[in-house]
Amino acid sequence: MRRRHSLALVTASVVLLVLALGGYLGGWTWTGFRGNTLWDWLHLLVLPVTLALLPVWLRTHERDHRQWALGFAGGVLAIAVLAVGGYGFGWRWTGFRGNTLWDWLELLVVPFVLPAVLAYLTAPPVGEDRAQSSAPTS
Repeated sequence: MRRRHSLALVTASVVLLVLALGGYLGGWTWTGFRGNTLWDWLHLLVLPVTLALLPVWLRTHERDHRQWALGFAGGVLAIAVLAVGGYGFGWRWTGFRGNTLWDWLELLVVPFVLPAVLAYLTAPPVGEDRAQSSAPTS
Protein backbone atom coordinates (compact mmCIF):
# COMPACT_ATOMS: atom_id res chain seq x y z
CA MET A 1 0.00 0.00 0.00
CA ARG A 2 1.31 3.43 -0.84
CA ARG A 3 2.29 5.75 1.97
CA ARG A 4 -0.42 8.28 1.16
CA HIS A 5 -3.10 5.53 1.13
CA SER A 6 -1.86 4.28 4.49
CA LEU A 7 -1.94 7.80 5.91
CA ALA A 8 -5.49 8.34 4.62
CA LEU A 9 -6.64 5.01 6.08
CA VAL A 10 -5.07 5.72 9.47
CA THR A 11 -6.51 9.25 9.53
CA ALA A 12 -10.01 8.04 8.65
CA SER A 13 -9.78 5.28 11.28
CA VAL A 14 -8.69 7.72 14.00
CA VAL A 15 -11.49 10.16 13.10
CA LEU A 16 -14.07 7.36 13.19
CA LEU A 17 -12.71 6.11 16.51
CA VAL A 18 -12.82 9.59 18.08
CA LEU A 19 -16.39 10.14 16.84
CA ALA A 20 -17.52 6.71 18.06
CA LEU A 21 -15.96 7.19 21.48
CA GLY A 22 -17.47 10.66 21.71
CA GLY A 23 -20.86 9.32 20.70
CA TYR A 24 -20.87 6.32 23.03
CA LEU A 25 -18.91 7.61 26.02
CA GLY A 26 -18.91 11.39 25.68
CA GLY A 27 -22.60 11.93 25.09
CA TRP A 28 -22.14 13.52 21.67
CA THR A 29 -25.69 12.89 20.50
CA TRP A 30 -25.04 14.63 17.18
CA THR A 31 -22.88 11.69 16.06
CA GLY A 32 -25.85 9.30 16.09
CA PHE A 33 -23.68 6.47 17.42
CA ARG A 34 -25.37 6.02 20.78
CA GLY A 35 -27.86 3.17 20.66
CA ASN A 36 -26.19 1.39 17.75
CA THR A 37 -25.14 -2.18 18.48
CA LEU A 38 -22.42 -4.43 17.13
CA TRP A 39 -25.01 -5.83 14.71
CA ASP A 40 -25.51 -2.32 13.28
CA TRP A 41 -21.75 -1.89 12.87
CA LEU A 42 -21.48 -5.26 11.13
CA HIS A 43 -24.20 -4.22 8.67
CA LEU A 44 -22.29 -1.02 8.01
CA LEU A 45 -18.75 -2.39 7.70
CA VAL A 46 -18.77 -6.04 6.55
CA LEU A 47 -19.39 -5.37 2.85
CA PRO A 48 -16.92 -2.47 2.40
CA VAL A 49 -14.18 -4.24 4.38
CA THR A 50 -14.71 -7.45 2.40
CA LEU A 51 -14.61 -5.61 -0.92
CA ALA A 52 -11.47 -3.73 0.15
CA LEU A 53 -9.70 -6.95 1.21
CA LEU A 54 -10.76 -9.03 -1.79
CA PRO A 55 -8.08 -7.70 -4.18
CA VAL A 56 -5.42 -8.19 -1.51
CA TRP A 57 -6.63 -11.74 -0.88
CA LEU A 58 -6.63 -12.53 -4.60
CA ARG A 59 -2.99 -11.39 -4.89
CA THR A 60 -1.68 -13.02 -1.73
CA HIS A 61 -3.84 -16.00 -0.72
CA GLU A 62 -1.60 -18.62 -2.33
CA ARG A 63 1.60 -17.16 -0.90
CA ASP A 64 0.20 -16.28 2.54
CA HIS A 65 -2.28 -19.13 2.90
CA ARG A 66 -1.48 -19.79 6.57
CA GLN A 67 -1.95 -16.13 7.61
CA TRP A 68 -5.26 -15.88 5.75
CA ALA A 69 -6.48 -19.17 7.25
CA LEU A 70 -5.54 -18.00 10.77
CA GLY A 71 -7.24 -14.64 10.21
CA PHE A 72 -10.39 -16.34 8.93
CA ALA A 73 -10.41 -18.81 11.83
CA GLY A 74 -9.93 -15.95 14.29
CA GLY A 75 -12.81 -14.02 12.75
CA VAL A 76 -15.12 -17.05 12.85
CA LEU A 77 -14.13 -17.71 16.48
CA ALA A 78 -14.77 -14.08 17.44
CA ILE A 79 -18.23 -14.11 15.80
CA ALA A 80 -19.02 -17.45 17.49
CA VAL A 81 -18.07 -16.08 20.94
CA LEU A 82 -20.10 -12.92 20.30
CA ALA A 83 -23.10 -14.94 19.08
CA VAL A 84 -23.00 -17.19 22.16
CA GLY A 85 -22.71 -14.12 24.37
CA GLY A 86 -25.43 -12.25 22.52
CA TYR A 87 -27.95 -15.09 22.34
CA GLY A 88 -27.01 -17.18 25.36
CA PHE A 89 -25.83 -14.66 27.93
CA GLY A 90 -27.96 -11.70 26.87
CA TRP A 91 -25.15 -9.32 25.90
CA ARG A 92 -27.47 -6.58 24.66
CA TRP A 93 -24.64 -4.48 23.18
CA THR A 94 -24.16 -7.11 20.45
CA GLY A 95 -27.67 -6.62 19.11
CA PHE A 96 -27.75 -10.31 18.12
CA ARG A 97 -30.77 -11.36 20.18
CA GLY A 98 -33.86 -11.41 18.01
CA ASN A 99 -31.95 -11.89 14.77
CA THR A 100 -32.95 -14.98 12.83
CA LEU A 101 -31.09 -17.26 10.46
CA TRP A 102 -32.45 -15.11 7.62
CA ASP A 103 -30.88 -12.00 9.19
CA TRP A 104 -27.50 -13.77 9.40
CA LEU A 105 -27.77 -14.94 5.80
CA GLU A 106 -28.59 -11.40 4.74
CA LEU A 107 -25.53 -10.12 6.63
CA LEU A 108 -23.12 -12.72 5.26
CA VAL A 109 -24.29 -13.79 1.78
CA VAL A 110 -23.77 -10.55 -0.09
CA PRO A 111 -20.40 -9.58 1.43
CA PHE A 112 -18.80 -13.03 1.32
CA VAL A 113 -20.59 -15.31 -1.12
CA LEU A 114 -21.10 -12.76 -3.90
CA PRO A 115 -17.42 -11.69 -4.05
CA ALA A 116 -16.34 -15.34 -3.85
CA VAL A 117 -18.58 -16.25 -6.78
CA LEU A 118 -17.36 -13.26 -8.77
CA ALA A 119 -13.73 -14.16 -8.03
CA TYR A 120 -14.39 -17.74 -9.13
CA LEU A 121 -16.13 -16.65 -12.33
CA THR A 122 -13.36 -14.23 -13.30
CA ALA A 123 -10.45 -16.53 -12.42
CA PRO A 124 -8.49 -18.14 -15.26
CA PRO A 125 -9.38 -21.78 -15.95
CA VAL A 126 -7.64 -24.38 -13.82
CA GLY A 127 -4.27 -25.31 -15.27
CA GLU A 128 -3.99 -22.15 -17.35
CA ASP A 129 -0.93 -20.13 -16.44
CA ARG A 130 -1.75 -16.63 -15.13
CA ALA A 131 0.87 -15.09 -17.38
CA GLN A 132 -0.63 -16.92 -20.32
CA SER A 133 -4.16 -15.77 -19.41
CA SER A 134 -3.05 -12.13 -19.20
CA ALA A 135 -1.04 -12.20 -22.40
CA PRO A 136 -2.64 -10.40 -25.34
CA THR A 137 -3.98 -12.58 -28.08
CA SER A 138 -2.88 -11.99 -31.62
